[in-house]
This record gives sequence, structure tokens and C-alpha cells, in this order.
Amino acid sequence: MNIKKKHAYLIIAHSDEYCLNHLLKCLDDSRNDIYLLIDTKSSLNISFQPCNSSLHFVERYDIRWGDLSLVKAELRLIETATANGRYSYYHLLSGQDLPIKTQDYIHDYFGSLPSGSNLIGFCSDNGLDKVFDERISYRLFLQEICVTMELGGEY
Repeated sequence: MNIKKKHAYLIIAHSDEYCLNHLLKCLDDSRNDIYLLIDTKSSLNISFQPCNSSLHFVERYDIRWGDLSLVKAELRLIETATANGRYSYYHLLSGQDLPIKTQDYIHDYFGSLPSGSNLIGFCSDNGLDKVFDERISYRLFLQEICVTMELGGEY
């Protein structure tokens, strides 16, 4: 399969309209395609109009923090992006992230890596065991039911 020399930015957004529109402006580069999924509970107004990149809106999804729905939303973004072809790199961001480097720097950096490099890693021997344990040890089984009931809905 042919790999595009482009980067796919996969964004899940739920709030902070100003920050999201600024992020989209920062990513507006001919070497990027942007995929945006907005939480169904959000009333975000996207004022950004791309000049250089392609902006793809992915079907909205009901996302709950710490829930399987977040993983499903990420998979929906990845499936949509890969349906358009393979990219050199996929960047998963929230709508409240901002790059601290320019697009030239980012593309030069990733272009200098060996082909097929994967920058996802996990290492628990560096004193962060407690942080990892706190984030992965607990499963909140009734989270979706409790949030729905708090909002006055039925489950």
C-alpha cells in the first residue's frame, strides 16, 4: 500500500472553542490532513476554514472520560484516516492541545527518523510505577450509568 508523505492529525474535541480553532490554524499545512471528531455533548462552533490542509469531520460520538467510548472514538478517527490511504505518521490530539514546534520542525524531525519508526513506548522502570498504577489499576464499572443519571437521563 502506498504511504503518503503526509501526516494525519486525529483530534477529539469537546470544549474550548478558542483553543481548538487556534490548534486547527497551527496544523493548517499542505503536508497535513486533519480529522476532527467532536463529542455529541459539545456545542463547539468551528470557525476555522483551512487554506492548505484538508479538514475531515468525523461522525460525532458520545465520549465519556475513562470509558471505552474514548477508545472507540480514537478507533473511528484511525479508521476514517486510513480509509483515505496510509500516512507517514498519525498524531492523536485533544482539541485542547497545541504544538510547541513549527510544522517545518515537526516534519523535519519525523522525516529524519528511520522509515516505519513508532514513537509509542511504555517503561515502568523509571520511578513512575505509582503514576502508571493509579491510571491503569482501576475500572469504573458504573461510570456511564452514574453520569447519565446525574444529567437527569435514563439509562
